Amino acid sequence: MNTEIIKTAPETVEVAGLLSSRISAGILDQASADKATLAVLTGKDMVKKIRADFAPLKEAASASLEKIRDWEKAELAKIQPLLDQLSGLIAAWRQAETRKRLDAEAAARRAREELDRNAEKILLEAQAAPPEEQDRILAEAAAREREAPPAPAVPPAPKTAGLAPRDNWKFRIVDAAALPREYLIPDEVKIGHAVRTSKGLIRIAGVETYNDPTMAKTRI
Repeated sequence: MNTEIIKTAPETVEVAGLLSSRISAGILDQASADKATLAVLTGKDMVKKIRADFAPLKEAASASLEKIRDWEKAELAKIQPLLDQLSGLIAAWRQAETRKRLDAEAAARRAREELDRNAEKILLEAQAAPPEEQDRILAEAAAREREAPPAPAVPPAPKTAGLAPRDNWKFRIVDAAALPREYLIPDEVKIGHAVRTSKGLIRIAGVETYNDPTMAKTRI
């Protein structure tokens, strides 16, 4: 395939000039309509020729692109599953650590609340006791508090060097019938096929059928 011919094909310029001249002349009578019709047919032939000239180049490019995509897919297949697996392990670990931290925070909160309740109880007991007993009650309570086990330590939030969580919202359709109208796309290919095969007789709600004739060569 000689690509230079495609780049500099003089017949393309010639046909474009013919169409432009017919447009400038306008359609004034049968004769000018016939000339315009012949120009349209010539233009359609030129379009077919251009498409035919470029078809091999497009096919070759498509084949090359497909090979590149297959190559890319094969290379990604060596890494992506392992990357997903390892990322999943990190996410599971972070979730487990977060759960530990939340449980520890809850345990520490319960321990503080228990200490506060005990302190209030001892204070009330001391206030109700005779003056000579108050110091003893408070001293014994302080000694028991010192001997009590410390509140559970709260581990820090999990961190991974060089990594940080990032939102990555996705979706899956669970009920197509419930989708709002703005998220629906008409199937124009299917509609067009139905209209053509029925020659416009089919009735589809929200669709208007009409005939838009195109010029085609007839046998003489």
